[in-house]
Parts: sequence; structure tokens; C-alpha cells
Amino acid sequence: MRVLNLFLLLVFATFLVLSDQICLAQNGKDKSLSKGSLINGQKEGEWLFFYPDGKIMAKEQYKNDELNGKSFSYNPDGTLSGIENWLEDLQEDSAFYFHPNGKLHRVGKYEKGVYQGSWFTYYENGILNQTVYYLDGLPDGKSKNWYSSGMMEEEGNYRFGKKEGQFISYFEKKKSPIKLISNYLDDKENGVWIHFTEKGKIDRTEWH
Repeated sequence: MRVLNLFLLLVFATFLVLSDQICLAQNGKDKSLSKGSLINGQKEGEWLFFYPDGKIMAKEQYKNDELNGKSFSYNPDGTLSGIENWLEDLQEDSAFYFHPNGKLHRVGKYEKGVYQGSWFTYYENGILNQTVYYLDGLPDGKSKNWYSSGMMEEEGNYRFGKKEGQFISYFEKKKSPIKLISNYLDDKENGVWIHFTEKGKIDRTEWH
């Protein structure tokens, strides 16, 4: 009887392993699903994810069913859209995101799944669009924005994710004449706002 029970147990264990393999084979045929290895029902190692037409959507690394390691995401046309690093299912360290034309869109770092430090955003033509400093996922510090021509558009400061202090906006011209000087307190309009003409003269003044 003990031999029979042991035999049945081995058959059952083999069935579980084969069930995983069969499931993966079916996923392989149905390209809208995924393909990878399962150990005790958990994702392990490299996994591939596909669009409905069979093109690859993502390539990810798993350990104990959690994202761990470098992952790659792709646009429907096959071009690379992002590279991320993961640790225990949270984004960690450097990340790169790309425009459909292949040029860099955003770059920065994560810590435990949130933005940390300086992040840079670029236009499709490669011109710098924005720089923002993050603290625990929130803008905190100097922020700058540029027009797609490369001219300065706006600069100001954030504190715990809220606009704080003076913001300066510029006209899109070579000498970047000031367009508006605004002030904020706790993300709300505060104090004097000065509007300028393109010739640098005061157009009007407002109090908030």
C-alpha cells in the first residue's frame, strides 16, 4: 500500500509539472499571451509577452513570481520603448524611455518604485524639453522647461510636489525675453504677477 501511495504521489507531481508545460505551450501558440517558465506555479527567469499579432510587447526577468532584473518594452512596430530595472517587483535604479523614432524621451532613476533625483525629458527632435528634480516621487527643487526650438520656456521651484516661490516664463525668442513673472505659495497663485510685452515692457500687473 505504501508503494502504491508513493507511486500515485509521483504521478500527481508529474501531472502538475506537465500542466505547467502544457499551459506554456498553449501560451506559445496564442501570441496574445505570454511565454516563460513556471516553478510551482510561479514565474521564474525570462518571460516574453506578445501583442495579439504575435509581435513581442515585453521581455522581463522574474524571481519567485516577482520582477527582478532588467526589463524591455516594445512598441507594436517592434521598436524599443523602454528599459527598466526591477528589484522585488519595484522599479529600481536607471530607466530609459524612447520616442517611436528611437530617440530618447525620458531618463532618470527610481528608488523603490518612485522617481528619485533628476529626470530629463526630450522632444522627438532630441532637444531637451524638461528637467525636474524629484524627492520620494514628488517634484522638489528646480524645474526648467524648454520650447522644441531649444529656447527657455519656464523655470521655477517645487516643494513636496507643489509650486513654491517665483516662476518665470519666457517668449520663444533668441534672447528669451521675459513673458511673465508669477509667484506661488503652496501651489496657489500668490502675490504679484507681472506680465510683459515681447519688447520687454510691463504690460500689466496683477495681485493674487
